[in-house]
Amino acid sequence: MFGVYFYLAVYVLLLLAVSYFVSTKQKDEDFLIGGRNRSGWQIMFSKFAGAIGAGYFITYTGFAYEYGTGVFAMLLGLLCGYLGFAYWAAPKIHKDSKKLKFYTMGDFVFSEPKNLFTLSLTNTISNIILFLWLLVGIIGGAKIVSDFGLMSYSMAVLWTVGVIMVYIYLAGYKAVIITDVIQSFVIFGLLAIVTYSVISSGSVSDILAAPT
Repeated sequence: MFGVYFYLAVYVLLLLAVSYFVSTKQKDEDFLIGGRNRSGWQIMFSKFAGAIGAGYFITYTGFAYEYGTGVFAMLLGLLCGYLGFAYWAAPKIHKDSKKLKFYTMGDFVFSEPKNLFTLSLTNTISNIILFLWLLVGIIGGAKIVSDFGLMSYSMAVLWTVGVIMVYIYLAGYKAVIITDVIQSFVIFGLLAIVTYSVISSGSVSDILAAPT
């Protein structure tokens, strides 16, 4: 059990250290919008790491348990949607945002009708959605930590909120993308280990034949 606490502490301290290091070298544009010059592969890894959060982990595990292999149809739809957005919509949004200095979703929507109500409504809705996803991540992450027996659920919630508060204070968007790239490689490594352990525990046919 001590080993798990040690690795968890090293992981959190590494993220905070990278966030602090990047934050000391970034400007306001870097903090708010990543300098508007992040490469496509950095954004891809950041999106990947953000999507493999506790909320998605719990949600899609539940979907897989309930619907079995049918969940792959949903994942295929998500993949097609992401690709369409990345190669069709994102270049247009990026071009306008760089020219007109957008900072929020509301700024993008406001650029056409020039309606302040539309700007406020878009920002309010997007902030509510992002806050709810953050809340799901906090609750889901604390539940996973408590289920592994590392600490009680209430203590896990407090620790998770504390780490997130420090991380947000230090990081900024540029640092978030860089730490997301690091986390993506950690996720890929753990995924390889878990996949190997599942496959090596029995034949592929036995695994596919098991009840959902």
